[in-house]
Amino acid sequence: MATAGDGARNEFIEGLALVLAGSGLQRMAARMLAAVLSSESGSSTVPELTETLQVSPAAISGAGRALIQSGFLIKTRNPGDRLDSYSLGGDHWYEAVISRNPVYERLAAELERGVRAVGPKTAPGRRLAETRDFFAFIAERTPELVREWQQLRDARDGA
Repeated sequence: MATAGDGARNEFIEGLALVLAGSGLQRMAARMLAAVLSSESGSSTVPELTETLQVSPAAISGAGRALIQSGFLIKTRNPGDRLDSYSLGGDHWYEAVISRNPVYERLAAELERGVRAVGPKTAPGRRLAETRDFFAFIAERTPELVREWQQLRDARDGA
């Protein structure tokens, strides 16, 4: 059912999707994530998503697979329901995505291979080494940043 806020919500969905797509997320997956994030319950069925995003169920299915694989969403079905729902899977989904995402360590390892391949004393070797060190730093600091965020959130919420 359409509401007065649907226009503003749709603008938000498309705006956030542009930012997420610009950061590397597939455009349809970005739109779907924005739709679920901005849903009342933090969960949406395929028919709800097809109506909100004006796309086919197949588009939702493909985007859903990508979001599940990357840890952004989970797929659930309530007992007795015939419809799957995509949901955020808890209040701390973003922490789970960040803290368990091994991409920074993998990038650092690959960059180390690059340093060895071109030589550490060459211009590209120095550039690769600096990039490697940056991603190693991010990988090392991420768990600490998640803990800091949890402390800030708990203090804000009075926990």
